[in-house]
Amino acid sequence: MKFEEKVFIAIVLVMLLSSMVLVFYTKNIIKVERGVLSPPTAKVLDVKLTQGKIIITILINDTIYPINVTGGYVQIYQTNQTAKIPPFSLSGSKKINVTIPFSYEDSTLSLLILRGLVQGIMNGSLVYITFSSTEPIHVVYSIDVKNVTYSKGISNLTLYTFFPVNYTVISVQFYSIVNDNLSIFIARTNEITPVNLSFPAGENTFSLNLNYSEVFYNSLMNGNLYTFSGKVTVLLHYPGYNESKTFYVTHEFLYINGS
Repeated sequence: MKFEEKVFIAIVLVMLLSSMVLVFYTKNIIKVERGVLSPPTAKVLDVKLTQGKIIITILINDTIYPINVTGGYVQIYQTNQTAKIPPFSLSGSKKINVTIPFSYEDSTLSLLILRGLVQGIMNGSLVYITFSSTEPIHVVYSIDVKNVTYSKGISNLTLYTFFPVNYTVISVQFYSIVNDNLSIFIARTNEITPVNLSFPAGENTFSLNLNYSEVFYNSLMNGNLYTFSGKVTVLLHYPGYNESKTFYVTHEFLYINGS
């Protein structure tokens, strides 16, 4: 066997031995733990209407790497209203609230189509997280008579009101008290009584004194059932827009011992 052939065979044997050692080392010495790398996510958890504002709660989850959120936005698709997502650091998951003023256009909707974007830096790279959701919105307007007193052509009326935006109670009109037992009017008016009281969004309770233009009886009969009824006009103050609404209200009460 020539010298060159011996050298070639020796090189092949060395390479084969090296490969066997490397395979053995990899199999028995190096342990690799595999993990699942899921992308960061964002989703809408809740939508609330309170104090003239739509509050949207968003849950943002990172992956195995923390994210330095640099900003983003949430948008109501139907009205194009947009709120910014502020910068923050994220490690794990975090809930954030963004606020959008409640508008007249929002009051006409039963569902909000929400779209959003969160952007940030993850492991040195720029990331974008998009999300979308359709959420119900229930707009409640409430005005109720809680108590009525009457004496000599004057009533004291206690009203409870709830509106999602700031509002002004403009007037009470066409109101009356009827004795339900005898089916007769105690007093009534076909006129408009100005009120002009303004309130912040939310729940409010207040009292009014109302004069009747037609008085048939000066007092109520003990043990009789009575009904107050009338109309209340309210001006709702949306951002950049006012809307007038008139509500028909009634209150049935039993008059006992001067109550």
